[in-house]
Amino acid sequence: MELSALEYLSYITFFPKILQGPIVRYTDMKKEFTKIHDLKWNTDIFMQAVMLFVLGMTKKVIIADTLAIAVDYGYGNIHTLTPMDALLTAICYSFQIYFDFSGYCDMGRGICQMVGMDLPVNFESPYKARNIDDFWKRWHMSLTTFFTKYVYIPLGGNRKGNIRTYINFMIVFILSGFWHGAGFTFIVWGIMHGLLYVITRATTGKKAAIEKTRTQKFIPYPIAMIFTFIFVTIAWVFFRAETLQDAISLVYAMTRFKEYGAAALMISNGFIKCFQIDELWYIFKITPIAHMTWGPKVCMWFIILISAGLAFISPNAAKLADKHKVNVPGAIILAVLMVWSIIKFANVSTYIYLGF
Repeated sequence: MELSALEYLSYITFFPKILQGPIVRYTDMKKEFTKIHDLKWNTDIFMQAVMLFVLGMTKKVIIADTLAIAVDYGYGNIHTLTPMDALLTAICYSFQIYFDFSGYCDMGRGICQMVGMDLPVNFESPYKARNIDDFWKRWHMSLTTFFTKYVYIPLGGNRKGNIRTYINFMIVFILSGFWHGAGFTFIVWGIMHGLLYVITRATTGKKAAIEKTRTQKFIPYPIAMIFTFIFVTIAWVFFRAETLQDAISLVYAMTRFKEYGAAALMISNGFIKCFQIDELWYIFKITPIAHMTWGPKVCMWFIILISAGLAFISPNAAKLADKHKVNVPGAIILAVLMVWSIIKFANVSTYIYLGF
């Protein structure tokens, strides 16, 4: 396909997706560029786009960046963490990378929709996945599509027998590790996902993860979802750690509950303080909570439980924006979230995927 210099520059510099994706081919983007010429103003669609943008900004600035402080503390003090500290550090990173990445994607889609364009959904509530096959149909969906089209299918896909198919899967996941970084920790992360993916496909067959396979009949959905999240969280430890030794040390720290005894559930003050964001603490200071010994933990558990609720129970931001019109109460909530996010701009952390 021949492109003019202007078309090429428009594609590679299109700012809503240049940093965070999704990965979109030029032919698809050209259709969206063309749509702008026929754009007709629609207040409802514009406000839904604003909703998506604000929800994405909230996920990134308020949730992900608060969790980032705790994650940085945990990985900076691996050898002094209690088992509970280590466990919460790993869980917080799972939520951080999801809300950071998906939040940016939501903002990008929101900006596009404001001007009459659209980008494909890149996240479909991945922590609701019942197995690793389902997870990769929901997480960074455009990357999965990219590797399927340009790596898996050219390697032969599933056309050359089961063994070759499983080898192709492993190649794709190892390359995915290289995609994110040259460190050995990324390769281990890719191998972990590849091995479980091969095992899952070997036991469930070629059917899609959402179909009624034999495995699904015996494992209730909530249990399957929890086990998938546990595996993904452990794999994220290797993704986040600076060295393989740090990753192993953090995983080992999470297993030392018996060694610590009753103290295993203790959460260090340093970790708790990471969640003392002023906006929440000012509210708690005018209540009796602030004067109780467990008071400082309220902010921590509030943020962690809100993160879990959004990841496991709530519809994702894209579905909320698509299905709900912005009424007066909704507009007030969006305004509060937007102002809160702007207030926190001074402490915004670097977008995680800038490092990959």
